[in-house]
Amino acid sequence: MPVEAGGYISDLQEDWPLGTDPESDGDDHIRVVKKSVKATFPNANGPITGTPDEFNNLTAGMALTQADATTTSPAAWHLQDGAGNQACGISLTPTMEQTKANAALMMNFQALVNIFYPVGAVYMSATDTRNPADYLGFGTWSEVVGLVAGVGAAVDKNGMSGEFSLGAQSGSWRVGNDQIIAQSITPTGTVDSGGGHEHGNGVRGENADPFLHTSYGSGGSGKCMSDTSSSYSGTEYKTTNDGTHGHGVTGVRVAIGTGSATDGGVFVNPYYGMYIWVRTA
Repeated sequence: MPVEAGGYISDLQEDWPLGTDPESDGDDHIRVVKKSVKATFPNANGPITGTPDEFNNLTAGMALTQADATTTSPAAWHLQDGAGNQACGISLTPTMEQTKANAALMMNFQALVNIFYPVGAVYMSATDTRNPADYLGFGTWSEVVGLVAGVGAAVDKNGMSGEFSLGAQSGSWRVGNDQIIAQSITPTGTVDSGGGHEHGNGVRGENADPFLHTSYGSGGSGKCMSDTSSSYSGTEYKTTNDGTHGHGVTGVRVAIGTGSATDGGVFVNPYYGMYIWVRTA
């Protein structure tokens, strides 16, 4: 029987040698076995202490378990079976710099979480009111209520610049005088016409017609205005008819608005409401 070629443990023929080989082939068989074992375990340069259970569970029911309590990246994870037996192998949660430097890096869930939702990231939903930690399973989240603006300076179509600061800021739901462009309004108009009419001059004295003007003659010399005796005479006049006309109106005060600082609805631009959360830890 010739000496087998070997190569790896799986290549060895367990029934060889058959016992009919010459004694001179014995050392050759030993060398083939040693060569195959070393080729199968090329890095076995120290004692291998894994138990049969640990080796048998390398691919059965394995799960990643964090190796320590640290929450900083990179975190170490070990492979272990359902009974808590640790198997060989280790996985690291890469830092952001490691991730960017290794585009083909194998990622675990914690690494993906830190990439897509790092602390400070925003999560939005148009339907779900729950805290993201309840369904994403990670992070501490704080709800954001109100209109959201990008931090920095923005310029409107008229060239006016407005600054938006980071975080919650105070504001007003009402437009004040300082937000209204200054302008001067001079109301003008006419009163309704009363048609042609006359005006009296108004005469002081008893029984005096307010629409009559009395011109006193010499017979009335020395008489009091309240004297109603017939010892004087006079002529009565009315104002001249000015025809149909109107009168101009100036100096009218214009009042704008009817509510107080808290009456009615708030003044806001059209918007789209969303449930917004920011990750804080």
